[in-house]
Amino acid sequence: MSKGGCVLGMGTGYSAFAASVPQVSLWLGKGLQEPCAPNRQVVVYGAALNDVPKSIQWNCAADILDQSSTFDLSALQPKHEVVCALASFVNLSLAVPTKVTFEWHRGDTVIFTFNYTISAGDYAWYGVFAYIGYIAEEISQNGQYSVALFLDDVLQSTALFSVTGITASPPSEGSNTVLYVAGGIGLLALAALWVKGRRKKR
Repeated sequence: MSKGGCVLGMGTGYSAFAASVPQVSLWLGKGLQEPCAPNRQVVVYGAALNDVPKSIQWNCAADILDQSSTFDLSALQPKHEVVCALASFVNLSLAVPTKVTFEWHRGDTVIFTFNYTISAGDYAWYGVFAYIGYIAEEISQNGQYSVALFLDDVLQSTALFSVTGITASPPSEGSNTVLYVAGGIGLLALAALWVKGRRKKR
């Protein structure tokens, strides 16, 4: 089983007033965009397998790029990335390290799981994203898929999506990859810490 995902970052300026009601959002799309200067983008859909940038420092929390719940693979070759899921947390207060889990499903079958642990602390915002590609272990046939978001194994949200345009079974991934970690936290306003987890065989 293969898996991939990244941590988008964290922001200063946490509001204790809102701590009792943190906002949790889950979005699906084709990539990520920075809604502040210099307005950078990361396009996941169509990227070569495991070729999403290893680490990028942005100036604010990312938005989903080309939000969608339908992904047409008719013009896409196998071994390319397809779906990006963005989990966005606002006013997140963690007394202990907390595990974020993306659990991807095809029907009732779990096709892979990506985990990342957020350190204890207070965050104005924190973002995590994960993605899956057009390979036998992940997206291999047309139909309905879903991704479930958990915090410490407690379900927070589920997003549904459909895949069309597949005419033949894709090959398996066929290679091992590693985990990358990089980032930096700014002293003023918002900063982004990106951590990239590439696919790797269990």
